[in-house]
Formats: sequence, structure tokens, C-alpha cells
Amino acid sequence: MSHDALNLPRIPEADRGDCQALIHAFCHFIDHGEAPKVVGLFTDDGVFDRKGAVLRGHAALAEAMAKRPPGMVTRHVCSNIVLRAESPDRIVGTTAFLLLRRDGAATAADTSPTACLEAVGDFEDVFVRTPAGWRIASRKAVPVFAR
Repeated sequence: MSHDALNLPRIPEADRGDCQALIHAFCHFIDHGEAPKVVGLFTDDGVFDRKGAVLRGHAALAEAMAKRPPGMVTRHVCSNIVLRAESPDRIVGTTAFLLLRRDGAATAADTSPTACLEAVGDFEDVFVRTPAGWRIASRKAVPVFAR
């Protein structure tokens, strides 16, 4: 099925790839103990809206990421990414996600940790082109199912 059949404007592959890389880097950093790196994915005035808390700007994002419990293990599984160009410098997107969570890291005696499905939802994103490349201007986590 072509983009034309979906009535979606064509997005240059490099721009699409950059936006998809931001989607995946966000989850990778959070899931692999590098949550503070998430800040650099956002514009200086970027917004992250999750669980009713709206974080605005790098300082608020950095503070929230620093508070992530050290023993919490998560995995975000992202799919069904749909991107739409609003202009050459602004792309909006929706990504379905599954969030699995475990409180407490695996130990040598417990090599197969069990995680709980924490949420199924959508990320609603706005990406903007900046002098430093594409960045997230806003991200809203919209739960569809939650524990």
C-alpha cells in the first residue's frame, strides 16, 4: 500500500529515519539505565506529558529522569509508527507501545525475571527540525490499557 493510498504526504527517508531513531532512542535510553540521555532528544522547551504530569523544558525532564528508581527494569516495545509531515520542518506521529515493568533487577539466583504488563498505549509525538537536527518538541503518552 502506498503513502498516496493512505493519504499521507511523502516524508523524505532521511527525515523519517531521524524521527524513528528518536522514537527508539527514547525507549532504549530509559530501558537501559541511561534515562538522563532522554533530555537531549527534546527541544530546549520540549514537553513530555505522562500520567497526568507535564514536564516542560530540559530542567524538568532531567529532574524527572534522575528520579527513576534504580531497581526498576522496563522494556518498551514500539510498533505501528505512523508519521505525517505538517511542513518540511514539522512531523507528527503516533507510535503504539507496550510497557513491561519489573521492580528489582535480576540476581544470579533469579535469572529469568518476571515482568508485569504495565501499559499499552500510544505515543503522540511532534518532531521539529532544529539546527542540531530533528528533536522531539512534544511527546504525550496516552494509555489505552493500564494496570
